[in-house]
Amino acid sequence: MGHQSRTAARQKSHITIIKQALAVLEHHLPELFETPPKYDRFSAVWPQVDSELRKALKSETAYRRGYAFICRQLETGNRQGLWQINLPSDYLTLRRVRPLRNLTWQHNTSDFASKIDGSLDKLDKTSDPQQCFARLLMSCICYGGLNRPALWPALAKALTDYRPLNGNKDLCWLTLRPTPGKKFASNVYTVQDDLGPNKAQVEVHFFPDPISLGLIKPFLNSRTRSWRPPKSIKQCLEIIKSELKLILPIKQFQQGGICFAEAQPDVELPQVLVEYSLGRQKSASLPNAYWFRLFKGATGSCNVRNFAQFKKWYNPIQTDSSVTSPSHRFKLGNRYLLNQIREIFKQNNANPQGKRQVVLHLQELTQASLSPNEELLLKWLIHHLTTEKNEVSTANRYFGAIGGHWLAATAGVDLYSLSSDDFIELYQEIMNRTDTQHELHYKARRFENLHLFAQQEFDLPPLNQPLSEGSDITPHVSAAIVDEALFSALLRQIDYIDDLDHAAKRMLKCYLLIAYRTGLRPGEVAKLRLKDIEPSSVGWLFVRESRHGHNKTDSALRKVPLFPLLTDNEKSLMESYLRDRLMACRKRYNELLFHAEGNPFEVVNTGQISLMVKEILSQLTGGIYYRLYHLRHTALSRLQLLAHDDLITLPEVIKAMLPYPPSQKWTISKLIFGEGRLRDRYSALAVFAGHSSPDITFRSYLHFTDLLLGCHLAVNAQEIPEETANIALGVRPHRYKVMQKSGNITPVRLLPFFRKRLVPFMGPVSSIRQGIILEKNEVEKSSHYIQALAVLRGIERGHEYQEVALQYRLTPELVKRWIDAATALRMLKTPRGIDRLFSKRRCNALLPAEPTDIADRKDISSALQACRELKSTPEGKVELQWAIQYCLTHTTSSHTSIFFDKETEFQRFMAVVSKLFTWKRWHLKLHYQYGKPYNQWKCHHNIQITCYTLQKKNEYPEGSGALFLRHANEQKHIKKRGDETISKYSSSALKTLFHQLAIILFKAEQIKQWEQR
Repeated sequence: MGHQSRTAARQKSHITIIKQALAVLEHHLPELFETPPKYDRFSAVWPQVDSELRKALKSETAYRRGYAFICRQLETGNRQGLWQINLPSDYLTLRRVRPLRNLTWQHNTSDFASKIDGSLDKLDKTSDPQQCFARLLMSCICYGGLNRPALWPALAKALTDYRPLNGNKDLCWLTLRPTPGKKFASNVYTVQDDLGPNKAQVEVHFFPDPISLGLIKPFLNSRTRSWRPPKSIKQCLEIIKSELKLILPIKQFQQGGICFAEAQPDVELPQVLVEYSLGRQKSASLPNAYWFRLFKGATGSCNVRNFAQFKKWYNPIQTDSSVTSPSHRFKLGNRYLLNQIREIFKQNNANPQGKRQVVLHLQELTQASLSPNEELLLKWLIHHLTTEKNEVSTANRYFGAIGGHWLAATAGVDLYSLSSDDFIELYQEIMNRTDTQHELHYKARRFENLHLFAQQEFDLPPLNQPLSEGSDITPHVSAAIVDEALFSALLRQIDYIDDLDHAAKRMLKCYLLIAYRTGLRPGEVAKLRLKDIEPSSVGWLFVRESRHGHNKTDSALRKVPLFPLLTDNEKSLMESYLRDRLMACRKRYNELLFHAEGNPFEVVNTGQISLMVKEILSQLTGGIYYRLYHLRHTALSRLQLLAHDDLITLPEVIKAMLPYPPSQKWTISKLIFGEGRLRDRYSALAVFAGHSSPDITFRSYLHFTDLLLGCHLAVNAQEIPEETANIALGVRPHRYKVMQKSGNITPVRLLPFFRKRLVPFMGPVSSIRQGIILEKNEVEKSSHYIQALAVLRGIERGHEYQEVALQYRLTPELVKRWIDAATALRMLKTPRGIDRLFSKRRCNALLPAEPTDIADRKDISSALQACRELKSTPEGKVELQWAIQYCLTHTTSSHTSIFFDKETEFQRFMAVVSKLFTWKRWHLKLHYQYGKPYNQWKCHHNIQITCYTLQKKNEYPEGSGALFLRHANEQKHIKKRGDETISKYSSSALKTLFHQLAIILFKAEQIKQWEQR
């Protein structure tokens, strides 16, 4: 009866509220209730209606109900066609984050302080391990910031190890391993035998304060094999109660402990670290493997010499519609895959197919050209049918739930450029379209299963949070740091990749530099255009949406400083690259900063870069797991250290993470955090990272929070009496008196002594076999090829050569030499007095016409690299110069062919150009004397030769030939011509490249002598 009466009363109250709301609306807009309704005055009158609703409906709850009911009815009328009204905005309420320091906090902390104050001085000497542990645990709670109860049993377990501490005499810590779960996201996968392969594990580092370090030694000396560590929070409280006679609620231990710690002399603890110590603010610790890397510094050997081996994922983003029409753009993938999978799963009741047949049909689909998201989905379905032993109906149910959504949401997306947060957002966007809670929960489980498979088989990042409530997935944060020495070794290794030219190596280095220093996401770096870089001393990078990619969220729209975050050597390399890109772009500033070879509008393959970075870093570190995204983790964690650099003294091993002089640190801090705004620093860092709140940045990207908490609490200047130092902390009277001569004895002064005496209890840092030290990564000299083309294009547009030389920071003499060489080439004539290299329409040009075909551009780019390799040896340089001279003096602007009348000259020429283009690309039209052999002309079995008989006798005793370079897409262009009968389609890439190189390699006087020869 009570339940029914309360329900009836609520319904009655709800009806009353609705009647009152409708009465107010009818009073101001009576025509809205007529038949047919009139709604012309709605927009003008609605503010008055809203004001009257607030007056008529007294409580906030009643107002929200009445407001929401009217909005729903207005929307229903829009759908039924009764009116077309712009609906009022939704009434949204945001739940306020409950403040930490409230009245309850005040009571808890004051009660705790009254009972704990002076307890250190009252301790007696003891060798009982249980009592020593109780003292140590209480010290960690009161002075060390260990205020998360789940870490107390983990501390006890860690202290049972033979050498429980890690580090050295300058910095040491305890690694605590609580159970992974919602409160502690896993941050490392272990392959230890007792845990099984790929077992998620949590490593939380505790950097003890000086007093706790002083109490660790007595415990380690007194522990025995019979001592059993407490396995639960309740047992820890029982030990404190029995040994220290302290009975307090667990909340008082948490809040009172950290409040007592921050009240110590000289301790200034930021509020965010208080929240972290209590577990209100989560932050993943850096696993031990990466901490040990910081101590080692040395790197191992690496045998990566080929970049093409990492070309596993296809990057379909290619966006220059002015160069390649979208209708003719090649796209990898199967556009009919969704329907084909549905047909396979569709069962014929008259002739049902078994599981084996379904698997065979799915495996046939994997043989075609598939995009990464399609391949992943197919293999996931096959995995469930074969490995998981699921029935066909189950796999069909899984596919029907998420298959179509997955293909649609990931079409054209480079999966390797997405982080854990990106995948979470992608899945949540799909699940938000579902109608029922049951369906949402089911899809969440399927996406979690799909992503787990992708993580294991395709090396995608793990999810850092569950997709639905009650999910058994453990949140995971891929916490890692790439130290400075390791990053330098990565850049050096790029110099030893054989299949990349100088320009590609430099582009790759600059791509990694931006990712490592600015923390931009890999996709954000890839979509940067030249116009997204501010031409200033700061070099602001504007991260904004473009046709090359969308921002992940609204918060990703931001600007990030570039040059202040670089070291001097890195800045020189970046400026050199930017200068050459600006020269080569010909004022097309919408070109990409980093692009695929030969096409400045095609985004680089970030998946290929990711695989390369992963493999190189793994080899350099002896097998430690790294991903491209860890460069972003490093950049943001580095700025976290910078945010505290002026507040505390960082350990020496950590200072190496900030490779900047003091003036540069101040500049970076001012640009990112502002001046005099201590409480806004983490909010500013979140904006810098492109996050909507600092919570996202803390959870996934900042891995030095535990260290900073320990450093802030380590400066405790509480005076310690001689008796307390001797009985509780084990400091001998003689040492105390010697140290007392230089000042009061405080915990911070005893810290080096406590660390030094604990060295025997520290685990050794395993060394890594150091590889061959490669030469220092220095800025390579810019290519004259790019500079010369940019300068001559500027002069063709009407600029004075002195002005262009000043703009590109080149000497006027060098620019004048290029102009004279280009002019001399323009003056070359045929024996009939006709311009050889330029048509009449381009008789005033300095450079050959720029090819518009992407294939020609790529040909020129690859051939240029081959020319650089030839030019690196004296013999190769001589042969290349001869080939350039011969080509430019035996061709004309109206023909793409090169003329030959001597077999020896043809063989010599082909020996050079066959290194630039494969033999299959060459076609020779040969005219020879009837009856005479022409075997000498066939210098390779792959060259195509079409033979004709000379009409005149003895005109060319050895024969004559016209050499053509076949276009890379010759058959495609022939088919385009339709009815026109053409048998070949040639490329002018070789002539264009040789013409450009002649301007650089020859002086004007040398070119003028060509005609005389």
